[in-house]
Amino acid sequence: MSRTLHLAEQLISCPSVTPEDGGCQQIIAARLAPLGFVCETMVSGPDNFRVTNLWAKRTSSRPGAKTLAFAGHTDVVPTGPLDAWTSNPFVPTERNGQLFGRGAADMKSSLAAFVTAIEDFVAAHPNHAGSIALLLTSDEEGDATHGTTLVVESLKARGEVLDYCIVGEPTSVDTLGDMIKNGRRGSLSGKLTVKGIQGHIAYPHLASNPIHLAAPALAELASITWDQGNEMAPHDLVAHLFPEGVFFAYSGCPWQRGTNENSNGLARQYLPRNSDLSVHTDEDLRRIETLLNTRPRKTLGWRTPAEVFTTGLR
Repeated sequence: MSRTLHLAEQLISCPSVTPEDGGCQQIIAARLAPLGFVCETMVSGPDNFRVTNLWAKRTSSRPGAKTLAFAGHTDVVPTGPLDAWTSNPFVPTERNGQLFGRGAADMKSSLAAFVTAIEDFVAAHPNHAGSIALLLTSDEEGDATHGTTLVVESLKARGEVLDYCIVGEPTSVDTLGDMIKNGRRGSLSGKLTVKGIQGHIAYPHLASNPIHLAAPALAELASITWDQGNEMAPHDLVAHLFPEGVFFAYSGCPWQRGTNENSNGLARQYLPRNSDLSVHTDEDLRRIETLLNTRPRKTLGWRTPAEVFTTGLR
């Protein structure tokens, strides 16, 4: 059995339903300490939600050395009904060449890979140039308020800087290790309260059902494509050209993006709403483009958009 698999099975055997760590971080610290890591445990959170965090660092003696941190979590989501499992979720089981158990994918196998990779690297390069660190928490699957955030704030307070960070969350699509994601932007969540008016079923016109009120709003939110990834990320490359700042229109506020709405209105004169665009060839679309660009516009002093654009380039 490989060292990585053996350690992964050790970690899976620790019941660590968030915010419990189940002893995982002690196992990892015991492997790192002989390599010269200084291991610091930070316990935080209210009495009913105690979180265990581990900050372990092998500090380079070289001045100005960069720090590479491996970040992850030892907690797992609840198992759900145990009788729905083929095997005990905290008894690592191999079937058909795969490892089963709660946390096998997210992310105790990754933690095991962290540790054994560090062991191999330090053995091969005992006098490596930079510092290596591990930041682990048992509060990732929960509210995530007493875990990584707390450790990072503590590090900032004492002037410790993380120059590079590798997060071992599973990202593979088809084959193990086939993808590395360059950061994530997190998520946005909130609570929506929709108030109605109580009433009697015999007099529905006197009542207001909040479900009926919420449905159109939810449908509109679900229909919005907020973005396709990072297309807005490099906006800072042009932001400095506009002293008044760069403004992104709010979804559902067409008056904030008049040029787009006006162009849509013009295009619909040739391509009515709900038209089947698949019947139009590239030649058809170029013809419509030419008609729009060579059409005199009152707002342009009866010049065509093409004329204005050409003049602007001179």
